[in-house]
Amino acid sequence: MDPNKANECPVRDRINAYCPCPKEDCPRHGICCECVLFHKDQTQKPVLKRLPSCLRGMVQEALES
Repeated sequence: MDPNKANECPVRDRINAYCPCPKEDCPRHGICCECVLFHKDQTQKPVLKRLPSCLRGMVQEALES
């Protein structure tokens, strides 16, 4: 993925305002497509860690119901 294209996301400021990720200094913060790809490639980690922070709560909730 071209990092310049990701940084040009027209809704990045809105996404950043609501992004629940605690790592606000992360270069992928608010760039959902890069974040998803990064976490998806973390195949050596547990499943929940392979999901971005914003999706973990939904998955945890589904597993508990």
